[in-house]
Amino acid sequence: MENTFLSKITIVLSIWFFAAGSVSADMNNEASCKRVNETFRVGETVNYTVYYHWGAVWMRAGEVEFEVKDSKINGKDVLHVVASGRTIRRYDWFFKVRDVYETYIQPETMMPLRFKRDIYEGGYTIFSDYKFDRNNNKVAVEHEDWKTPRYKDTLEIGDCTQDVLSAIYYARTLDFEGVSIGDTIGLEIFLEDKLYNVYIRYLGKERIRTEHGRYNCIKFSALLLEGTVFEGGEDMMVWVTDDENRIPVLIEAPIKVGSIKAILTDAKGTAKPIDYSSGRRR
Repeated sequence: MENTFLSKITIVLSIWFFAAGSVSADMNNEASCKRVNETFRVGETVNYTVYYHWGAVWMRAGEVEFEVKDSKINGKDVLHVVASGRTIRRYDWFFKVRDVYETYIQPETMMPLRFKRDIYEGGYTIFSDYKFDRNNNKVAVEHEDWKTPRYKDTLEIGDCTQDVLSAIYYARTLDFEGVSIGDTIGLEIFLEDKLYNVYIRYLGKERIRTEHGRYNCIKFSALLLEGTVFEGGEDMMVWVTDDENRIPVLIEAPIKVGSIKAILTDAKGTAKPIDYSSGRRR
């Protein structure tokens, strides 16, 4: 899996959000994986500051924004989610990052119909465009990067396969009932022409403090397959607001060199009011 700035953050977030579902759900069964969205809406924007840890120092390295828009595919309404990540300007001279991920989601099923990403990191570029055929469980892939000429291919996927960005929003619609401490669940994400299986574990509830305030949270760890951008093991930790919005507040994860941390800085346009009695709005 490509070691890209926004890949790290979107994978971290999508892994948590699948944990929000009931462990009894069959994620490979088409009937059970179709969802109705009452959790988020067009106009929602969520922002994070990303820190990189190397040695004894945490450095403010970048910013990530997730925005929900409306759009159309083949004349039908879809949810258009855009995630953009960038290094802060004072680091651009050293390693400039400008990443954009997009997914187009069928609102009546919460299944992705198209996924795009356009990545620029320190002079290295990646472009991907996936068009999902949900009727035939196939995806048409178009891809090129700094070392690979543009190519096209058609690959098989499962009934419930998500892209790395749509997974975040899909899982926010899942039922939280039935999850007990220690429960685990597997999920399948399509990225870079492959299906990746990752696993999460529910660890209970905690009240945490960030630089922006205190929050009542739900805590998870993730068991990641060795060989991705992450090391193998269950070292990634995620704390999420214990409310109907299910928005991550703090994410900490080891990577191949050092570790990263993402902290929630703002959330606007949410479908339901955020309880800021557990944290304070800046």
